[in-house]
Amino acid sequence: MGIEASTLVRQLDALQRDGLIFREAVAGDRRAKLVQLAPGAQPVLDHITEVADALREEILHGIPKDDLGTTVSVLRRISERLE
Repeated sequence: MGIEASTLVRQLDALQRDGLIFREAVAGDRRAKLVQLAPGAQPVLDHITEVADALREEILHGIPKDDLGTTVSVLRRISERLE
């Protein structure tokens, strides 16, 4: 994911403390944890979706779909070359 393990753990701890996620043990692997969204995360997800939809509409307004398709295709190829 491109993030240090200690940073990820701190972020997960904060999300759990805020009631947005919960962690469960994984049967057969005592080191692994299954991270799931808690019911309290739904209002946050709804707000994020609203903001993202509005931003996407604002940014992409007036750009033809064909141009967007070409852009996505080119960026995908660039990304593949960087891997």
